[in-house]
Amino acid sequence: MQLPRKLARLELRFDVEAGGAQPLRKRQRVIEKGAELLGIEPSACVVFEDAIAGIEAAKAGGMKVVGIGHAETLSGADLVVAGLHEMNIEILEKIKTL
Repeated sequence: MQLPRKLARLELRFDVEAGGAQPLRKRQRVIEKGAELLGIEPSACVVFEDAIAGIEAAKAGGMKVVGIGHAETLSGADLVVAGLHEMNIEILEKIKTL
């Protein structure tokens, strides 16, 4: 699959990617597979998610979640930002303390 140029550049910044539209139980397994591919415990992972089902799956897998979107609709996330453009060193440091 060919990604738009902006997403293709972003993809280069991640060690692994695990995702896809899945039912909750399968989505949780996909997210857990990401931790497995990285070789780290789920509790050391941060999932960036824009969907309620993805947030629920990540939380069920014991991971921290940064919601991307509106705080009122993504209240299950540990932290919510309007978009990835808001990410900065202060927010990354805050994630470490969640």
